[in-house]
Amino acid sequence: MLMERENYFLTIDEKIDYDKTLVLIIYDIIDNKKRTHFSKLMEGYGNRVQKSAFEAKLTSKQYDKLLSVIPKYCDESDSIRVYKLTSKCQVTCWGYTDITDEDEIILI
Repeated sequence: MLMERENYFLTIDEKIDYDKTLVLIIYDIIDNKKRTHFSKLMEGYGNRVQKSAFEAKLTSKQYDKLLSVIPKYCDESDSIRVYKLTSKCQVTCWGYTDITDEDEIILI
């Protein structure tokens, strides 16, 4: 009788991914020039998933740097949101925010 067994091992890339967090960046920037500069900045961090949304896998150092540069792209009439997708989600917002109070949010 032939027994098959699955062996699990991690590649170097997969080990590095454990140190990274999935981040979703969404934005609504009115000024065309500023919006273009911001989208080019985001292309350096991750992948565009919609016209005004990027996903990125970031180290904590990259995440902190991103949070430090975002405010210069946002005026009072703009909105930029960064969702840090972990088991306990954290949301950081700049500009206009219309956050409704929800007891529980489930990501599927």
